Amino acid sequence: MKFLALLKKEVRDVINFQLILGLIISIFVFIFLGGFIKNISETEVENLTNLQIIDQDKSEQSKETIDLLKNSGFNVFVIEDIKDIKESALIFSSGFGKNIFENKTTDIELYSKVSSLSNFSSASSSSSTNALSIISNFYKNKIISQDLSSENMDFFNNPISIKEKTEINNKVAEISSSTIKLFAISQTAVLPIIIFMIIVIASQMVSTAIANEKGDKTLETLLSTPISRISILLAKISASALVAIVMSSVYVVGFFIYMTGESNSSIDTSLFSDLGIKLSGFDFIFIGIQLFLTILIALSISIVLGAFSKDVKSAQITIAPLMISVLIPYILSILSDIQSLPPLIRFIVNLIPFTHTFTAGPNLILQNNFLFLLGIVYQSIFLIAILFIAIKVFSSDAIFTVSTKSRKFKKKISM
Repeated sequence: MKFLALLKKEVRDVINFQLILGLIISIFVFIFLGGFIKNISETEVENLTNLQIIDQDKSEQSKETIDLLKNSGFNVFVIEDIKDIKESALIFSSGFGKNIFENKTTDIELYSKVSSLSNFSSASSSSSTNALSIISNFYKNKIISQDLSSENMDFFNNPISIKEKTEINNKVAEISSSTIKLFAISQTAVLPIIIFMIIVIASQMVSTAIANEKGDKTLETLLSTPISRISILLAKISASALVAIVMSSVYVVGFFIYMTGESNSSIDTSLFSDLGIKLSGFDFIFIGIQLFLTILIALSISIVLGAFSKDVKSAQITIAPLMISVLIPYILSILSDIQSLPPLIRFIVNLIPFTHTFTAGPNLILQNNFLFLLGIVYQSIFLIAILFIAIKVFSSDAIFTVSTKSRKFKKKISM
């Protein structure tokens, strides 16, 4: 019986209003992410069968090849100009049919446009690659039905020669889109992970410190001194700002060293610099500024949430909404291009201030400078707003009475 009474007490201490609210929010977040990922997967599977073709040859052989792809299950869209390409397209240049007719290796150009660095943005390119494989096998089988000789043996071994061109930032280079994406992603892949870790660690540190002061009654004593509450708040925010500066500086220096190591690798990065997909020194400065704003926002929110916690234990639950608001853009930035989401979802996600930090690297690489600057402006406005809320909280007596709901909730549980 004593054990059951002790167990009941411990359960009452653990279960509170913030915990239940956090669990409910988490369930809805995972339902949203699950539906979102399912929608992306279905869209990408559909894109695996979509194929754009530019037929500059307009010969019997090119028409036969297009019919082959249609019969192979592709949704073929014949377009007239490179400007109409969405992600990638196969280009049958002049002389395609003549070379095929004469059993000579012929060129097919794979022209790609890179407008996103997400993991799910390469379905169209995969579709084109699969189509090239089908075309090559088709003409190999055609040769097998003939008498193999030294004249057509070369054509059998290599009926199709693939030439890849990729357009990014309105610049074109003879390089595969996968190579460009791998290089661009190598510069930004570490960004979301470190940003997420910094925000989580800093937020827990500050909220726990505030909750600890409140639990030990030192915050109550401090706020009752002749020092104005705004001064106390500004001191805490200034301390948070110093922490943000140090953490941002360490991150930027570490990231710069990481990128220097990348530059010294065996990969020739001069072509990537010409294409504008290599982060410059100014880009590092801008990333540092946005990271500073992000950490400052997270710390300011943590100060407010920590003040709403009655002790250190509840502080870990109270900052759950902050963690979720960081988790959503973090996952979305890894899985998809946020700017390509449906308008309503994109608007909601962009309301989260941390979203703009996770998209900073891709925006700079893809030269979406307006979106990057817009993110900094929005974060600055959001920071001013959260500081205003913090001043209101610290200037009122709500900071001492805010945990009343939690106590009432516990009474209901014990009944």
